Amino acid sequence: MLTPLLLTGLLAAAPAPAPAFNRAVTLPAGTNYRPVYVDRQRAVVEGSERLVLIPRQGAVRSVPAGRAGGAAEYTQFRATQVLPSGQVQSVRLNFGTCGAEVWNGSGKLAALAGDFRRALSCDAPGEYLLSLNFNPAGSRLVTADRGAGLRLWDAGTGKLLGAQQGGYDSVQFRPDGNFLVAASSTDAGQQLELWRSDLSRRISALQLPRACLYGMSRFAVDNERVAFACQDDLRVWNWRRGDVQTFTRSYPAETPEDAPVLYGDFLAHNDNTGGVTLWNLKTGQRLVEIKAPQGTQVTDVAFAPGGFLTLALSDGSVQRYDAHRGGKYLGTQQVFPKSDGTQWLLLTFSGNWGQMLVLENQSGQVRVVELPGG
Repeated sequence: MLTPLLLTGLLAAAPAPAPAFNRAVTLPAGTNYRPVYVDRQRAVVEGSERLVLIPRQGAVRSVPAGRAGGAAEYTQFRATQVLPSGQVQSVRLNFGTCGAEVWNGSGKLAALAGDFRRALSCDAPGEYLLSLNFNPAGSRLVTADRGAGLRLWDAGTGKLLGAQQGGYDSVQFRPDGNFLVAASSTDAGQQLELWRSDLSRRISALQLPRACLYGMSRFAVDNERVAFACQDDLRVWNWRRGDVQTFTRSYPAETPEDAPVLYGDFLAHNDNTGGVTLWNLKTGQRLVEIKAPQGTQVTDVAFAPGGFLTLALSDGSVQRYDAHRGGKYLGTQQVFPKSDGTQWLLLTFSGNWGQMLVLENQSGQVRVVELPGG
């Protein structure tokens, strides 16, 4: 069994005023990582083979996905999130038993009571296609695959609560948890669908042209819009109003590699690492087009609280722009030392202004950076 772990117990609150949370960590080798969460007390990084828990002070904790004594089982963490209580929640896929389990952060596992053989490609070795997403409260988990369709699970018990048949590529809860958005393949083509969070009713659907098929496994969702990339443009579906806005991409006719990013009335897109474009959704105006400096690539794009667009660059630096001031350039910060090779940086920010978590995936270097005034 995994060692019981509750972040709120491991990471005690620091006395006020808390010192700046600036920390550099080297992650265990042998897995791909993504930054999941950061706040004033902790940071969480998800790897396919382990979770890494980084407190403000004290020992870093690495939690392997494999069971003790079960080295022959290939397991993987997915869909990790941190609840408001500080508890870590994740799904552990087991390719040995063709099953999926919820890990709730205290070491308890709830096996999902369903068949995952096709979703995990257990019957025919190859890449698996399984999309997973917890609701913000952590009480529900939704999964999507082309065999079993949409399935809703009780995250505490693993019980199946509801299902909808069909071929689905991706699914996400809206940030408020009241609805979910799914990409499906039908006889008529591919479409985006809005469902009630209990899967009891489909609210709306948007049929997609062939030029948009490549971007359907990656889309951005807020409480009233869905943004996705097509071959020549970006599209934002406002399901409440029933309309679709279209924005011309900087590099049309190329297959989009990244999903757009939504923040309030702003939309940003990293167009195949060549540069980033920022739009105002209210006015439809292209605010700024940011080219990657010569010899570098844009490896990630995120918004810091307050509408500060942040670009991660392959030379180990990040750039900041103020969306509310027309995309005004605010400066560049060298997070990792420059090197001869490409540095693949990924970003996430705390929910309130304060901390930035930056991961360099090639070397496994992580930096928690206290933002100015945070």
